[in-house]
Amino acid sequence: MTNRDPEALGYGNCAFAPKCIYIADIGDNRQHRREVRIELIPEPSLNAHQINVAKTVFVTHPNGAINAEAMLVRPADGAILIIEKVDRSSDAAARVYWIGPQTGRGRHSRVVARHVATIASQTSDGGQTGPFTDAAYSKNGTDFYLRDYRRIYHATGLVGRGEEVALAPIPSPAMMIGEAIALSDDGSRLLLSSEGRHAPIATIILNNSTARQDLH
Repeated sequence: MTNRDPEALGYGNCAFAPKCIYIADIGDNRQHRREVRIELIPEPSLNAHQINVAKTVFVTHPNGAINAEAMLVRPADGAILIIEKVDRSSDAAARVYWIGPQTGRGRHSRVVARHVATIASQTSDGGQTGPFTDAAYSKNGTDFYLRDYRRIYHATGLVGRGEEVALAPIPSPAMMIGEAIALSDDGSRLLLSSEGRHAPIATIILNNSTARQDLH
């Protein structure tokens, strides 16, 4: 099985191992794909020579095909959230879709993602958001960080009852085309990268004063 447009990686609990790596083949620039897929791989040991996919989840969106690059994997149980990539020229809010934890033992499953929220198209300071390219849960596993090509945002309030989630921008380094975001193991830093060969890795330190500013 060949991936068509893998766009995101996730890490969290799963039913097949203490931790799994989630590979999200969710890109669909032309919005022609009937379904996308997410592969779950048990976290390999450092000396592993081969890794195998434990489960492939085929995902259909209820309102038709969407293009997406950002995925969140809830650390505690492996629930999956996919965040739509909306073009900056559009005023539409990005939709957020939920896929439940994959507890079944079958090698394949097919699910219809559930539309649970939208991401506001403007930030708390009046700026325009999107298109969203990656996301990462915070250390507490409830609020999260989201990025587009230019900026990093902090978000709270994602309960899953159809609410609109507001974004608060946080100071972040300038990047040509911002693509990836990840949280360090201890939750003290955000790691960022951009598109292109030899792209640098940038760091945002989430110190006490910044964390208080972001989380309240």
